[in-house]
Amino acid sequence: MARGKKRKRRTTKRWSTATTKPQPASRARKPEQVLAKAREEGNPHVALEMYQAVLESCQGIAARSVFDREAGRMWDLPDARVYLESLFGIASSLWRLGEREEAVQHFLDLLQLDSEDHQSARYWLAASLLDLKRHDELAQLLDLYDEPTAAWRYAQALLAFRSGGDNDDARQVLQEAGQLGADFLDFLLGDGLARADRLVHFGRDPRETTHSLATLFLPAWRSTPGAVAWVREVLRVPLGDQPTEMPFPRNELLELPPRNVTWQVGLRLLDEEEPLSGEMPVWILGIVNVDEQKLLYMAVIEEEPTPAAVWGEIVSAFRQPMEGEPHRPVSLEVPRADLRRALQSMLAEVSVECVFGVDLQPIGQLLGGMAELVKAQRLPQVATDIDPGEFPRTEEVWQADFFHLPTFVSNEQIGAERPWVVIVLDKQSQFVLSNEMLPGEPMPEAMWEYVVRSMAHPGPRDPMRPSVVELSDSDCYDFLKPKLGELGIDCVLADELPELHGFCRTLVASYGGPDKCALADGPRVTMEQMESFYYAAARYFEQAPWKHVRGEIPIEIRCRDPNVGTRYAIVLGRTGVTLGLALHNDWDDVRDMLRGLRGWDEMSGFSVIFDEDAILAPADLYLVERNGWPVPTPEAYPVALRFEPGRQPQSPAGEDLEYVESCLQTIPDFVTRDVDAKTYEVETNGKRIKLRLSWTLSRR
Repeated sequence: MARGKKRKRRTTKRWSTATTKPQPASRARKPEQVLAKAREEGNPHVALEMYQAVLESCQGIAARSVFDREAGRMWDLPDARVYLESLFGIASSLWRLGEREEAVQHFLDLLQLDSEDHQSARYWLAASLLDLKRHDELAQLLDLYDEPTAAWRYAQALLAFRSGGDNDDARQVLQEAGQLGADFLDFLLGDGLARADRLVHFGRDPRETTHSLATLFLPAWRSTPGAVAWVREVLRVPLGDQPTEMPFPRNELLELPPRNVTWQVGLRLLDEEEPLSGEMPVWILGIVNVDEQKLLYMAVIEEEPTPAAVWGEIVSAFRQPMEGEPHRPVSLEVPRADLRRALQSMLAEVSVECVFGVDLQPIGQLLGGMAELVKAQRLPQVATDIDPGEFPRTEEVWQADFFHLPTFVSNEQIGAERPWVVIVLDKQSQFVLSNEMLPGEPMPEAMWEYVVRSMAHPGPRDPMRPSVVELSDSDCYDFLKPKLGELGIDCVLADELPELHGFCRTLVASYGGPDKCALADGPRVTMEQMESFYYAAARYFEQAPWKHVRGEIPIEIRCRDPNVGTRYAIVLGRTGVTLGLALHNDWDDVRDMLRGLRGWDEMSGFSVIFDEDAILAPADLYLVERNGWPVPTPEAYPVALRFEPGRQPQSPAGEDLEYVESCLQTIPDFVTRDVDAKTYEVETNGKRIKLRLSWTLSRR
């Protein structure tokens, strides 16, 4: 296999396999002892020096095994294995330090000396070539060691996707990879955590092998635009299971003011009497204030309403009721005994009595009426012999558009999909004539079908024709204009449909839960701040600062603003699992975390995490797509959170979001410079912020 062009090395010495004068071994320890110690060393810099010392002591072995070196059988010499193991240690240490180019040369040497590859150097080499995008050399390697293993098939699938996109050959290889190593998907799709401090070893233990595969190949997969989303689509992988435990933000709930009122929780299956075959069950959850006869909260649950799911909606109602300020009632009535058993102890801790009741009212009547209203809006099919031109013409103006629901249908049959809905609305009354989920992608033919069905069944009224239909989709406009013209209906293409999209915003508010904090709901957060943040996050992702750091090394960020002070940033993503940025408020917290004495849930600060669109709160996802804010790849949707010990993550306030944005602007430049410190002055949303960034290595 051809090698890449060699270049002069400056940072580390590349040890040649050529014959050299033997060097004396260390007097303090035998080479085998140093090797064992090096394997356990967590600091790759220290491990590299130890492996280099062993290799120096073994140069005489290489000199005495010319034939075996040339034949690729050096592993067959027992006294030569220390030499090969030290060479492998140097290569893997360089890989951990991010020196991919130099690591590749050593892995190539290993495969020449040991053609049977007893140390699995080919996996490290394949991962390195993917990282470096040396695709021609990778293709040769994959052909040379063609093997029916998950590691090889996933490497081949990624190479095929990079080379030709979503084609039949790439899909076939990916499906084979999924069959050979389904557990790798847990790491690839973000449900499993690959620990950077865990040894890479390909052996008999399948769990160990899968983790090693994730450690080596995740950076390449995560850095390939669209690759992760492609895997989920082709293999139809549903979204990861939600945590079965119920988060309990005790301190936060206790801070909410108590009110001497009773709440009721109601659940209603939308199709209680005639469930549609093959469709996911849809539940309506509502919460009312019984004393004041007010609806406080409404949500749609597209799964079985488990106690954990219901608890999440209750916490959301505590935090953000539809009317009034956040508060907690003195009593909460629930419609199922299992809900009372699961929730009563937590509610008691925040001084809320949990009561089980049968046929709770008024919530039962309210949900029943809403379910009937939703079902009444489902349009029946139109007979083929009906002529819409015979319907009476009115002066009504209708609006019609497709709406991509900001929530997911997720199961093993379809994987994870966001359904499309077609909405037809009367502009003046804002009465929704159609709110129907589409099977598949939105097409102009579907828009025409539902506009005609809305004419035939315009709610409780007789069939009619509007005078005008307003559209914002140009393809639908081109398709519908001549057809509507034949019916005497004007077709108008508009940049905005404010009445229809006002309904969409209301619809979006019914989705979500406590695990997804909407940036749009953050205190004092404006649309201008959100737009500026999404542009800064996109630039940060495109610059990929995690490629330029060598571990979780904190960066001290000083700000002259006394309300901000000093914080400590850690660039996330070197292992390819979680991409983003963490900003911690306290140095002692950071130091204890790096020493393993403190977890993330025990710290305070801010974070920006990039992932698939499912990570965003529905309200934010709607705004991102509606306003065209940039998202570089399908895996680069950013979510900004404020975290504190003992609390659920929350959305940052407007002024905090501006500070986070300033860090997103400055850190990518800082980590690529060979300086200990640098001062930046940046503009965020029209405001100037001055920051002093410096490495904290001296404080560790």
